[in-house]
Amino acid sequence: MEPKSEFLALIFLKLQALEARLDKQEYSFGEGLMDNADFIKFMKIDRKTAEKWRKLGRVAYSKVGGKIYYRKSDVEAMLDKHHHHAFCPFKKKLRAA
Repeated sequence: MEPKSEFLALIFLKLQALEARLDKQEYSFGEGLMDNADFIKFMKIDRKTAEKWRKLGRVAYSKVGGKIYYRKSDVEAMLDKHHHHAFCPFKKKLRAA
């Protein structure tokens, strides 16, 4: 086999492996869902903090058979709601000048 053909074959194999991984991820998360363990890892918070946020209504969730799921869009909405823009202490001084 020529080096060019070997290179293309290697790329093809890697693309197939990547496609298989993406298919598996899509299957396990469904329509942009994450379970409680994934949410806790993503947010870098404790299990109790996640529970408190749910009770306070900070983040929307679904509970199916004792298992908790979050839509990724709901997590993004929570982050957007609590987003604070960067503070620039010099901004007021620049406007006054």
